[in-house]
Amino acid sequence: MRKDFEIPAGLTGAHAVVFLVEPLVPFPRGDAGHSPILDVESGACIGAICRMLMSEE
Repeated sequence: MRKDFEIPAGLTGAHAVVFLVEPLVPFPRGDAGHSPILDVESGACIGAICRMLMSEE
């Protein structure tokens, strides 16, 4: 079953994770901190470090 997900607190620095959101799954709610949220269907990246992750350099 795919349902709403609340992002736990404290996902910054060494505790950061990567969230992969599959098609037809709702985006997680809450503050992702330094953890990027990647939309598998569109390839979009949401979060504070996305610019660095998606850089072509």
